[in-house]
Parts: sequence; C-alpha cells; structure tokens
Amino acid sequence: MRVETWRSDVPVARSFVAGAYRVERRTIAGHQIAAYLLPDGNADPTSYAESIGKIIATLSPIFGPYPYEAYAIAEIPEGLVTWTGSSEQGFFMASGLGSHVNLPLVAHELTHGWWGNHVQSTDPAAQMTSEALAQLGAALAIEGIEGHDAAVEFLRFSRDGYSDRQCARGYFAMRAEGLDKPLMELSGSMQDHHLADAKGHWVYWMLRDRVGESVYATVFQSLQREFAGRAMSLTDVRRAFVATAPPSADLKTFFAEWLDRAGAPDLALTWHAAGSTEQPAVEITITQRGTVYHLPVDVAIDADRDTVVRTIRLTRARETFRFPTTSPVRAVLLDPGNRILRWQPEYEPGASSAPRKST
Repeated sequence: MRVETWRSDVPVARSFVAGAYRVERRTIAGHQIAAYLLPDGNADPTSYAESIGKIIATLSPIFGPYPYEAYAIAEIPEGLVTWTGSSEQGFFMASGLGSHVNLPLVAHELTHGWWGNHVQSTDPAAQMTSEALAQLGAALAIEGIEGHDAAVEFLRFSRDGYSDRQCARGYFAMRAEGLDKPLMELSGSMQDHHLADAKGHWVYWMLRDRVGESVYATVFQSLQREFAGRAMSLTDVRRAFVATAPPSADLKTFFAEWLDRAGAPDLALTWHAAGSTEQPAVEITITQRGTVYHLPVDVAIDADRDTVVRTIRLTRARETFRFPTTSPVRAVLLDPGNRILRWQPEYEPGASSAPRKST
C-alpha cells in the first residue's frame, strides 16, 4: 500500500484512476501530456500522447488556451463500466483503445476540458453547451489534423470505431424514428445526447461559415473567460454570437431556424441551359421541400471550359436563378462541399455512403 499527497494550485474535481499502466509523458506547448495504457493492450502510448498534443494545438486558437496545466488519457478495461469515455478535469478515462488512435473519441473527451469542465453547462439545452461543443471539437480536430474532407466525412457518416448515431446519417435515422426535437428543448436523456452529437455540432459547424473564423474564435474565447468555473446555457451562447457577429450574418434568423424548431432542409435542384450560342447561360431552380430555411447554398456550375461555384441565398420555397456561363453547361451540383446539414439520399437506411475512413 502506498499513500501519496497531491496538491493543485488550480481548483479541480478530485477524480482519479489507478492501475498498473504503461506510461508515456511529454511536455507539449507548456502542457504536461501523459498516456496511461493497460499493460496487456495493443494501444501505443507514444501515439496517444502525440495526438493529445496535436489536438490541443489545433483547438487552442479557436477555444482559447487549454484550461489545465496537464492532460492525460487513462485506459480502463472493457466491460468495467457501461460507457466508452468519461472526461474529468485534466484527464479522461476510455475503454476499447486500439493500436490506432481513435481521434474523434480523444478529441471529443479532450474538448470537454473547455466545455463541460472549465465552463460548465446548464439548461436550457445543457447538452448543446457540453456534448455538442465537444463533438464540434472532434470535427475541428479532424479538420486540423487530417484535412477538411476528412472532417466533412466524419460529420456526414461518423467513422468506424465511433458512434454511428452521431453524424448526419444518424440524425436523419433518428428523425425517421420520430425522435427529433428542437435543440433548445434537449434534456439530459441519452437520446437527446445523441441528437446534440448528431445535429448540434453541425449547427456550430455551419455557424463558422456565417460569422467567419475571426468572430467564431473571438466569441468562443470570450465565453471561456466569462463563464470560467461556472455554468453557461445555450441562451448565453446565442446572445454572445448575435451581439458580436455582423448584421449580414442574420444570426437571429439562423438560430431561430436551427435551434427553435426540429428538422433540417430538404432541397431539390433542377436546371436547364439558357441564353444563346454567343451568350450561354444556365437557369437553376431550387425547391425547399417542407419547412423553409434562409440558406446560403453553393452550386457548382460545370461547363465545358471551367467549373464555377456560386453562392445562392435561399429565402422561399421555390426560387429560380440565372447565371451567364463561358461555355455550354454539362452539370450543376448542389452544395458540392456538403457545407449544410440537409437530407440526402446517402442518408437513407441501408444506402451505401462515401468511403468510410477507419480510425
């Protein structure tokens, strides 16, 4: 038996885990990083320690400096508990760690250091200021480490080794099951946890396009300072972004449509060639089936000589737009970068998705 005395100059919850671990320690950007992995497991402590450092380096410019001096991952045996990960103040516990780093899991739990631990959450919609922001952190970490396309793939289809509910396809499956509800009305249930992690992080992801990266980081960092050590609600987040973003972002409408009601856009596009041989053009009609959203949506116009992406602002159920082109048009693609959470055939149960990246 051994007795140890610990002291922290920063107030933290007294959580701990103990075991016969293989340990990797290092200092990255002034933070003490450690990985505590089971002796009979196949997870590489060096890979996990390095990944933690990369995640902190990716998210700190957005959320602000990491709130704790140290951060560690501690592996626990599978079957010991019913959950996959639990984030504490300064470390997190996880089960089922493999030889390859489960980047979204590590990033999600690490992001709770900012949202859930340093800044706590409270109603209304406490899941949106804890779980959804942690899931946003997972998407942003994937974007910073693996690239934008990998992040979009995760947002749409999750990935192997992670919850298949917590993505766009999972959201539309829950919607088909009658489990959808306004994000402002999320409770503490596990079902609402899934909604926060399937749709909520998409709302925060799209918010960046509305306000720009500078405002995005400015507001998140000011929220970290203002609510450090106390609870923050989704109403507080809304108020901060509306107060800081330019009027052109129209965030009151954005939040009303994405937070105060259930659902997501369902868009259909048709097009035909217009103009003349000397002055070719294309006429595009976009129909919003069901509830109408105010959306900036990209369309890629693929002509013989070039491909041009234009942003169309939708405000009505059916709208037609006409654009000049340099040559005859071969195809027009709606939202080619998948920047909007919207119904797509790939989300139909049983439909094949784009290639899924393994963890």
